Amino acid sequence: MSKILSKVEFTIGNKEKHKVSIEKERSFLGISIIINIDNKEERKERVSTFGKKRFDLEIGNKENHEMKVEVNIPLFPDFRQWRCEVYIDGKIKDIYHL
Repeated sequence: MSKILSKVEFTIGNKEKHKVSIEKERSFLGISIIINIDNKEERKERVSTFGKKRFDLEIGNKENHEMKVEVNIPLFPDFRQWRCEVYIDGKIKDIYHL
């Protein structure tokens, strides 16, 4: 059984809009980062150590965007917030805390 610990959502695109969510999930195997685009799971990676995880994705069909997600995982990840930086087409969109 898994449990979503935190989640952020935002929209990308001007004419062709896409809903993106980034989730921090706990299961009996540990903590995972999940990236969903339009309610479809695109990436899921289990996190076992502190440091930085980076995800590069292309979003869109006619209106293409490059999305980079950098998640900074603290030394004690169960007890501290994770900093999540989202870049769209090379420019920072926002900084979230998971």
